[in-house]
Formats: sequence, structure tokens, C-alpha cells
Amino acid sequence: FRSAAATADVVVVTKSPADLTQEAASIFARENGLHRQKHLFFSTYQYELPVPLTPSSASFRFNEHTKILLLTGIANPQPLLSHLRSQFSNIEHVSFPDHHQFTEDEIERLCQKLAEQGENSVVLTTEKDAMRLLSGNLKKIVYLHPFFAIPIKVEFMFNEDKEFNKIIIDYVAKN
Repeated sequence: FRSAAATADVVVVTKSPADLTQEAASIFARENGLHRQKHLFFSTYQYELPVPLTPSSASFRFNEHTKILLLTGIANPQPLLSHLRSQFSNIEHVSFPDHHQFTEDEIERLCQKLAEQGENSVVLTTEKDAMRLLSGNLKKIVYLHPFFAIPIKVEFMFNEDKEFNKIIIDYVAKN
């Protein structure tokens, strides 16, 4: 909670825009009462290359014309959608509420839609959603189609990852 920041030893502002400047970070810190924090860090998500979830996906090669069916069950899919739109021109977003438990019927309908889109089409999802797709009976359906997950990596901004790691290591060594 933001209110806990006043008593925290370290504050990490997550999901910062990738193009955040140090000046904008300082303004944000002042406006949110964080400018007195001794250890204030900003982090952002970096999207990595899609990884195949199924054997039928292993030989697929993405290109700018690949048709993407983006399947999400996360709270805020907009950053992912924006990232993908910067790379692909044909994206259809199939959105469900956060933590949605996909049903066989939903995934079968999605696969039918995939088949209708043709050869250069894939389902792309988050790593979080992929875990739910690869469990139980859903796995049997998913394994027959080109499904991919897009990994995310959290990165500290302004090259402050070493400082953050040192704070954590020092704390653990002391305690």
C-alpha cells in the first residue's frame, strides 16, 4: 500500500513506463511523497520473445503478418497489447477477468477461431495464463495448436539493479 511507503526501508515503483526519465521519476517521487525515501527504485517490464508452449509450435516463425489471437486473463492487459501492436498489425484480443479459470468450451472456441484465421495464426498468452492452459484437460486441446507465451522480465531503471541487490544482500547478511 502507498501508505506503507513512509515506514518502508525500500520502495520499488513497479510497472513504470519504459521511457521514464530521471526527471520524471523525481517529479513522481515528490508528488507522491516518496522524495524523502533513502532507497527508492523504479522498475519496468520488458517483454521477451514468445516461447512455444506446444510441440506443434516449435517450428512456427513469427513475422509482421502473423495473425495473433491474444488470450489474457489478467487485470491490465493494455501494456502487453500496446507492445504487441508495435510489432504486429493483426491482433485480436480475447480478454477474460483476472485469474479466470478457462473452460474446455472457451478454449475449443478459441481454437476454432484460430483455424478460421488460417495458416499464419497463433494464440499468444501470458506466462501466468499459460500455466492454467497447460493443466488438466485443457492441455489436451492446447497441444494440438500453435500456442505461445510471452515472458516478461522485470528490470530496474537507471541501472540501479546492483544497488538494489546490494541492499538486499547486506540486509540478509546482517539478519
